[in-house]
Amino acid sequence: MKYILSFLILFSFQASASFLLEPYAGINTQSNWVADGETDKDPISGTTIGGRAGIQRMGFMIGMDGMISTWDVEGNINEEITVTSYGFFVGYDFPILLRVWGTYIFGGTGEVKDTGDYLNPTGYKLGVGYKIFPFVSLNLESGSIKFSEFETTAGVNTEREDEGTYYLLSISIPLTLGI
Repeated sequence: MKYILSFLILFSFQASASFLLEPYAGINTQSNWVADGETDKDPISGTTIGGRAGIQRMGFMIGMDGMISTWDVEGNINEEITVTSYGFFVGYDFPILLRVWGTYIFGGTGEVKDTGDYLNPTGYKLGVGYKIFPFVSLNLESGSIKFSEFETTAGVNTEREDEGTYYLLSISIPLTLGI
């Protein structure tokens, strides 16, 4: 983690670097949940809010990404899961209004109401955005998040392999502030 922070600091001290702040909100579509040991995919619906913060220089973007999603899982299991995740992202903002990025998810939780928490998530997000105005971007993200542990409300931990795959349609406000 200290290497990432060192890189961000060095990257930001270069001339013409800008601080990037990008809040976003969206809905999940064509999303699925696969519980431990199951082969059936349960559909997911829900909403997501989040944000990216980092440094942007000559179109290149680097920083941290965090999101909170509320997933309604239907099918074999009927649960509401509140997924909180954060990760490291890199991307590029093309001069032709197109933006791309990728995020490596390395932390967060998945809280199931009145049952327990999914822990130790890892995963990725790949996104593309189109700026319809200078400060508004329409985005499509594809992502996957895997949880390797579940802790019940009684404090019992079990190893699991639960995974959510999703598509996120979102709108964001990418703001860059000169440093």
